[in-house]
Amino acid sequence: MPKSLSHYSFNDDLTIRNYLALMTCIINPRMTQSKAVKLFEINCKGDKRRK
Repeated sequence: MPKSLSHYSFNDDLTIRNYLALMTCIINPRMTQSKAVKLFEINCKGDKRRK
């Protein structure tokens, strides 16, 4: 019997988090890019902001 999807842990790959942030912006037009980046805890290269 196959294992359920909840059995597998969430893959914390940066590519998946970038994809989810992009989908969030597409689904919710009021979501800005910076809010989506903060929501999924993505640090942009060269970002000088503190957490």
